[in-house]
Amino acid sequence: MGGGPANGLAERFWEAFRVARHSADPASVEKAIDLGHALLAAEDVAERRSVLSNLGGLLQTRYHQTGDFEFLQEAVRAVTEAYLLAYGSPEDSASYANNIGMLLHTAFQQNQDHGTLADALDWSRTAVDEEPSTKKAFYLGNLVVALRTAFTVTEDLAPLAEAAEHARAAVACSPDDVSTARSLHFLAVVLRDWSHETGETGVVEEAVDAARRAVELTSAGSSDVLDRLKILAYLLDDRYRARGARDDLANCFGSGRRWWPTPRSPIRGTRRTSSS
Repeated sequence: MGGGPANGLAERFWEAFRVARHSADPASVEKAIDLGHALLAAEDVAERRSVLSNLGGLLQTRYHQTGDFEFLQEAVRAVTEAYLLAYGSPEDSASYANNIGMLLHTAFQQNQDHGTLADALDWSRTAVDEEPSTKKAFYLGNLVVALRTAFTVTEDLAPLAEAAEHARAAVACSPDDVSTARSLHFLAVVLRDWSHETGETGVVEEAVDAARRAVELTSAGSSDVLDRLKILAYLLDDRYRARGARDDLANCFGSGRRWWPTPRSPIRGTRRTSSS
C-alpha cells in the first residue's frame, strides 16, 4: 500500500482515538479499534509502536465495557509488540512494560491464574529496571499494587516485604506532590498489612507518618481523599489500641475536619463528581 492511503488512514485513526479517549462510548471505541486494525495491516506504518500501544489502551477499555477477555488478551499482544519494537528506547520500553504489567494484573483478577500474576510481576519489575525513566515512582507504585495482590493470594510475606521496599523507593523518587502522596499512601497500606500479619508494631509509626503526609499532600477536591483519610484513621486506631493514647483518636478527627465543609459552607444544591 502506498504512503498516501496509509497516511490518510493514520489521520482517521488518530482522530478516532482522540474522540474515543475523551468520550469512551462503545461506538467510538469500536470505531477507533477497527481503524487501528486497518492501519496496522497497511504497509510502512509510521509510529507503529505508538499505534500498537494506544490500540492496547482501546482494547482494555473495550474489555471493561464488555467483560470479553479476548479484548484484554489482544491488548497484551499489541503492547508486547510495541515493547519489542522499542528496543534501544528505554523510556518507551519502560512505559510499555509497565502497561503490560498492568494489563496482566487485570487479567489475573479475572482468570485467577498464578502464572498470569507472575508474568504481571515480571513485566512490572522490567518497567522499574529500565533506565532512564522519569515515571519510575509511578511504575514502582504499580509494582507495589501487584506485589500486594501476590501477598493476598499466597499469604507469603516475601512479596509484602518487597512491596514495602519499593514503596519507600517510590516516595524517595517521586517528582511532585501528587506522585509523593500516591507513593506515601501505598507505603502506609503495605506497612499496615505488615504490622497486622507479623504483629510488628515498630512499623506503625512509619505507617502513620506516611498516611498523614499523604493526606496533607492530597488536594481537597481529589477523588483519593476518602481512601487516604480512611487509611490514616485505621492506623491511628491501630496505634491507639496498641498504646492507649487518646490523642490518636482526637488526631483522627482533626485530620479529617478540613476535608468536610463547615456549617456555613454553601453546599446545598451542589454535588461533587470525581475526575479520572
